[in-house]
Amino acid sequence: ILVLAGLICFNLSLFIPSVLGAITLYIITRKYNLYLQEEREWKPWLASTIIILGTLVILILPIYFIADLLIEKLGNASVYMQKFNVFVDKIHDYVYSNTRIDLLSKENLTKLKDKVGSFSTSALSSTFNTLTVVLSMYFILYFMFVRAKVFERIVSKAMPFKRANTQLLGDKFTKLVMANAIGIPVVAIGQGVVALIGYWIFGAPSAILLFALTAVASMLPVVGAAIIYVPVGIFMIAEGNTGGGVGVLIYGLVVV
Repeated sequence: ILVLAGLICFNLSLFIPSVLGAITLYIITRKYNLYLQEEREWKPWLASTIIILGTLVILILPIYFIADLLIEKLGNASVYMQKFNVFVDKIHDYVYSNTRIDLLSKENLTKLKDKVGSFSTSALSSTFNTLTVVLSMYFILYFMFVRAKVFERIVSKAMPFKRANTQLLGDKFTKLVMANAIGIPVVAIGQGVVALIGYWIFGAPSAILLFALTAVASMLPVVGAAIIYVPVGIFMIAEGNTGGGVGVLIYGLVVV
């Protein structure tokens, strides 16, 4: 039985995030769904559709905001690329003069090209998988909303505990999900605001865009916001703003 369960989970691993995401959104929006269906007497399909559209707007708006800022900055991409190329040439000259290692040799550039190609293929595949997970999540969530009471009754009966223990476990799980679903974005926004103050103080370019990227990156494990402010600081140093770049790096490491 365990082996069979393991095989099933392995082959359905792509849809496990969909189920977990659907459960998370169900817990967060459960009271609104029941309010629309029971107190306002809306049809289940209508209440479910409205809530799903609402969650889509809340999830998509930050992505649209960041994408809009990125597209706006693409107009200056050629200027930034020229400065970046000068920065790369300086690093290459320094390394070659001290170690006689040609970082920009034909062989290294070919390896870099192959790695970029494999990375782009992997990124495209990950994008498709993410889209599949999101669509599957909302598909599951819709039917959870439409038959909310039936769904909860089935889950309650499937639990190998007494009713009181099942209720206690459900309450604890709900509090845990709510704490993570609300706490993580709030902390991310807080880190973004703190970083934004540093970007303004030290004159980083496109501070609002960097604020949005830092807030998103702060939710990543291990690297967190450093994946944004470290390249920003290095770029500012390469651009000639040594004091501002060092300030961003120190501020990010100490404060952010």
